[in-house]
Amino acid sequence: MKKALFLFCCVLLPLLSQAAEKQSATNLVAKITIPYRYALVRGDVPIYGMAYGPGFQGYKLEYGAGEEPVEWIFISSSSTEAKEGLGFFKIDFSLDKTIPGNLGIWDTGLSEYQYGKHLVDLPVGRYTLKLTVTDKLGNKVEDKVPVEVGRVILNSKDNLLESPDGQAIFSVTGHSLFRSVEVMSLLPLQIENMPLPRKTRLASKIYELNPPGTKLIKQATLRLKYALLTDMDKQNLQIYYYDTGKSKWKPLKTYLDDNNNCVETRLDNIPAKFALYVVLENKKLKNEPVFFKQSSPRTTETMVMIRDTFEKDMGEWHSEYLQTGAILNRDRQQYSDRSWCLRLSNLDSQGNFACSMIKEPYYANQYNIIEFDYKIAEGVKVNIMAKVNDRWHDIVFTDDEKIYWEINMEKIGVVENVQADDQWHHAKIDLGEMLKGRTNDFIVQALEIGNWDCSGFMKLDRGKSPSKSVFYIDNFVIRKQE
Repeated sequence: MKKALFLFCCVLLPLLSQAAEKQSATNLVAKITIPYRYALVRGDVPIYGMAYGPGFQGYKLEYGAGEEPVEWIFISSSSTEAKEGLGFFKIDFSLDKTIPGNLGIWDTGLSEYQYGKHLVDLPVGRYTLKLTVTDKLGNKVEDKVPVEVGRVILNSKDNLLESPDGQAIFSVTGHSLFRSVEVMSLLPLQIENMPLPRKTRLASKIYELNPPGTKLIKQATLRLKYALLTDMDKQNLQIYYYDTGKSKWKPLKTYLDDNNNCVETRLDNIPAKFALYVVLENKKLKNEPVFFKQSSPRTTETMVMIRDTFEKDMGEWHSEYLQTGAILNRDRQQYSDRSWCLRLSNLDSQGNFACSMIKEPYYANQYNIIEFDYKIAEGVKVNIMAKVNDRWHDIVFTDDEKIYWEINMEKIGVVENVQADDQWHHAKIDLGEMLKGRTNDFIVQALEIGNWDCSGFMKLDRGKSPSKSVFYIDNFVIRKQE
């Protein structure tokens, strides 16, 4: 299999046909057409452009750190003219192969991706590409394009995106993306004289999260370290985002991690124009930030840890998926005695039909049995998944068999004798037994039901259960072995 290329956009593509060629007085032409200005890139980046003119001798490609590099690093050179810059829409941007540019390939590194070898691993940040064209008389013309090197965020696993200064971290859990992969960056900005809300002062740098408008289907976490200011009250710290529509900073619900001098917030979406974030001390803050706490596995001496009958509420079942998960409702139309059950609906054919069964971690080697009643029709595709030691373990329920092609998921068992006939049946699995020999850590961090597909190497995508599909769950129990 060929190496993978990751090249994604942080802004809308300009019309490449409108880009003007740079010419010297000698009519030499030097023009980089791809990547465009401030493109967000990672991996093997194809460089397209034009390099030709009277008395052409050759061209050289280089890059440097920052927008005004003090040192240039060689990429490639050639004595052959390049007269066609090649428009963006003529390029096959398949993730399954490396795309060679007509001027060269810039290796920025790809440590997040397991396949292929890269000689460098450039830090997240701004860089500048330079194309120099010379003729036989020694005349030269240059073109420079600033770009941004990011990091690959995979849907199949948990991801940490750190700013170059180490003061900001964007955390994206697995199964949070609308597609299998994104490229993102988190950079501190030097913005002078930016107006702040009244009675506030800066307690951190301003950070930009790219690309703006990135869509999430589960909440992500942004953590910012704060500076210790004179006479600062930590209870008054709050993370703000910049509202470009109203041209002002707006506060976000903020959690205080006093032990690590950090504050964090949960992000449902990323602004579509500029995604700027900062910590401000707000002296008129009325609602104190909530203190940050890590979730610990629950312990109890009772035989049954969870028993959800849905007679009064939905128990611990809930959806963390903002737009694509299952719609949960209590329903009592399915029984002659009018008792309640849980109805799960998939209103989007591109949804993942997913929801969570627990709200807190627990020990699967203590509470190993999971059982429930179900009513499911033919064609509804879902599996049960347990996240243990940051890896997903798939238990086949009604979904098709899949190839687990480096997607941070493995099959550990099946629900026996499943009948998808739209009638009520009972299911029972021994999760503790299924995990034996696979991990020494039996803490179940998450337990979900949903529909995911593997469409290629390290590519985890939402499944394709038919829209308006439904199934029912009742008498859900997690307990010890009797």
